[in-house]
Amino acid sequence: MSVLGPSRLILLKAGKFDYAEVDLHGSLHLVGPNNVGKTSLVAALQFLYVDDQRALSFSRTLAESRRYYFPDHYSHILFECLTPSGFRVVGVHGLGPLRQYEFERFTYQGEFHPDDYLDEERKPREPDAIKLRLVDRAYTPLEPQHLRAALTGAGDSRTVLLGLVPLRQKNQYEHFRQVFQNLLRLSHLRQEDLKKLLIDAHQSEFHRTELDLSTDYKAQYRRVTEDRESVARMKLAEPLIRKAIEAAAERDRHRKRLPRLWNGIKQRHIESNFRYNEARAAFDQERETIQSERGRTKEAQKSVRDARDELVRLRDAAERKIEKLDQGKAEFADFLPEWAAAKLRELRDQADELAHKILSAGKAVRAEVERDLRELRHKQDELEAKLSHGKNLAGARLRGMLAEEEIRAAFTMLNPDLLSLPVRTGGETIAGGGVIVSEERRLVEFLRSLATDSNHGDFEEQGLYLDVTSIKPLDLENITNPERLQSQLRDVAQKIGECEGLLSAIEQRDALASRREQIDKQRNELARKLERHTHWQQQMQMYAQHRADRDALGRQIEDKDREQTEQMERIEQIARRLEEIDLRVKEINQQENWLGDRIRSLAPPPVEVPAEVEEAEGIAGPLEELLDDYEYARPREAQLSQTIADLLAQIALETSDRYAGVDEAATLSSLERELDGLEERARAVEDLWKALIVQVRQALKRLVEDLDKLRMKISDLNRRLSSTTVSNLDRVHLSLVEEPDIVLLLRKIIDGNELPLFANRREVDTALVRVGELLQTRPRLSLLDLFRVHFAVTGADGVEKHYKQLDQIESNGTTITIKVLVNLMLLRSLLAEREVRIPFYLDEVASLDAANLSAIVELARQMGFIAVLASPDPRDIADAVYYLTDHKGRVTLDLQQRVRMHHERSC
Repeated sequence: MSVLGPSRLILLKAGKFDYAEVDLHGSLHLVGPNNVGKTSLVAALQFLYVDDQRALSFSRTLAESRRYYFPDHYSHILFECLTPSGFRVVGVHGLGPLRQYEFERFTYQGEFHPDDYLDEERKPREPDAIKLRLVDRAYTPLEPQHLRAALTGAGDSRTVLLGLVPLRQKNQYEHFRQVFQNLLRLSHLRQEDLKKLLIDAHQSEFHRTELDLSTDYKAQYRRVTEDRESVARMKLAEPLIRKAIEAAAERDRHRKRLPRLWNGIKQRHIESNFRYNEARAAFDQERETIQSERGRTKEAQKSVRDARDELVRLRDAAERKIEKLDQGKAEFADFLPEWAAAKLRELRDQADELAHKILSAGKAVRAEVERDLRELRHKQDELEAKLSHGKNLAGARLRGMLAEEEIRAAFTMLNPDLLSLPVRTGGETIAGGGVIVSEERRLVEFLRSLATDSNHGDFEEQGLYLDVTSIKPLDLENITNPERLQSQLRDVAQKIGECEGLLSAIEQRDALASRREQIDKQRNELARKLERHTHWQQQMQMYAQHRADRDALGRQIEDKDREQTEQMERIEQIARRLEEIDLRVKEINQQENWLGDRIRSLAPPPVEVPAEVEEAEGIAGPLEELLDDYEYARPREAQLSQTIADLLAQIALETSDRYAGVDEAATLSSLERELDGLEERARAVEDLWKALIVQVRQALKRLVEDLDKLRMKISDLNRRLSSTTVSNLDRVHLSLVEEPDIVLLLRKIIDGNELPLFANRREVDTALVRVGELLQTRPRLSLLDLFRVHFAVTGADGVEKHYKQLDQIESNGTTITIKVLVNLMLLRSLLAEREVRIPFYLDEVASLDAANLSAIVELARQMGFIAVLASPDPRDIADAVYYLTDHKGRVTLDLQQRVRMHHERSC
């Protein structure tokens, strides 16, 4: 008889797979490197067994997973299944990015054929074309509720019956779904997950697995929690309330005193202003009197100063006259007037003689004469050099080689001064000027050629044309004739003598002019001195009178100085007194302004001043003390008001503003009353809470009964496990261990109501208090909170080890084995006797040795489960091995990548 269940899993353009096809008739092993798509291939099994996509469990978020599996509208995940009515395909089709990567399910009769989805070129067909090909095979869309009904056979399945999940009880699909998903993620299964799994697998046999006071006893619980919260908030707010009451009492004391202080300050201010005005008036009168005196004194001081200035002017004039006459004495002490007159006459005669000589000196310019003399001497040197070299000059030598006409013609184009240079021998240098002829023949040829080219009055060579007819012909006699050179030398010498005579005359003329200037200067100085001497002799007649005037004026000036000093001292005395008056008035004004500013800055009393305190009775002391008192009391009153407002705001937050009155006083009064009755309210809340606990007793009793029932179910599981041996594990035993802090309390409160009327209930009352405290902190109590699961593992050697947690087991292989066995047993317990084939994922292959792994795979097969293994390296365990290879991020998996294995199995 064939076993119902999925026979093939196919992925088209889904995830990393362009095409993937695996056979699910027997166990299989997916082999490939990390991130090649092994886990995502196995996780795709959820699309067959999990109806609601919100319950799907992937390593990514649901949105990311949809985008991964269904990147476009060509994406399909297909399950070929053997059902009671034959083969049927269940498919999942991606709707693409325009539909937010959502997907749709469908089913049709028959087996999977690749041609339905791929064309002749192995390219995906359009979705509409696929549906058209499947119409005649009862193509049916499936909503989540239809898929659940088709899997379980319960509900509206749209006439589709898959029968892949034949549950014992139709309402256990959610438990099946949870256990199935556990089998797909065994490595992530923890202790708490196992506990919840044990409860969920037997959910239908329990009364209830959770007690929720906020739901089951809503009205009572709300009243108790609200009253308890109110009392708790009031207790938390008690320090704040007492601070507010104390602050209000102090503020009331200040409010009673502030109006009296306010009126007292106003009266003292009026009195102090009157005293300040009197003092200022007295100072103003004194200031006016002494300012008048200062004016008169300054006028007299000005008259004395003007008179003294005039006396000083007259004395200084007499002093200057005396000093000038004394200077004349020193200047003319050795002066002889008669000698000076004779000397003037002598100098005048010398000046006249020199003037006559200067006129006869001529008017030649000295610079021009000196320039002409230099040129003549240079020419003299040239002529003497020519005569000294004689026949060794270049011109003389050339006359022996060329005709004169040839020389003239050639040197019309060359510099004729070259003919005057001496010819050096081969060993000499030409540093001092000269010509060295190395080859006379070539020189003669060059000069004849040049003479020939220019002999007709013009010259043309290398694109250059010259007219030489206007050039003065060369006179060779001036260069080579000694007699003519001697004649020229004599003419030059004569001209040099003439220039030298003229230069001497020019130099003598300048000296005469300079001498005359000196004599004129002496004459002028001597004449002025003689004139000053005459004037001095006339002024010396008043010398004695000037001295007498100077002394008399000095005495008068001293008298004026003493008078000025006396006036200045009086003005300074007046100024100091005026400064003292101004300082005193300034101090009065500052004191008045300071007090005025202080008074103006005062905030008025917070309450209206009563009529009976208008006269400020009972307020004594100076104004400054009253101000100090008010300046402390008024801000303190405001500070206290703010403090009270802040405290009331805090209290309102703490108490949910439950005690707010129409105003602040009413609120404080309400809070004070509540504070007085706080203890009585607390006791009433405790009584209400105890009454609620008594009502909950029956629910607690059922919760404990369910705990005992769960213990029995775990015992049944242990019996089934005891008949199973996996490799080196002889026995696996699970123990339910109660949480003593909770369960013992619950049993005491339950058993307490069964005691006789007069039995000792102290222990029960204590248990009630402790359970009440527990439920106050945890108003939701679950069956999960009442127990732990311990493990006893007996190896093949007969040694038994005990563990309180799964993660305490030393061997990860043992841990995985326990997870697999428990989940398979629980899942099988949910299914009816009908034989079905369900795949599960064993992702901890590397943690298991070959014997354990082989035993688990075989045990799963016997129980109707198909193990799907995955690892980077192959193991000789499964019925088939599939090799996954990544090509540029894409994977293709078909029968070519499958290797079928053959294993001997025991019956």
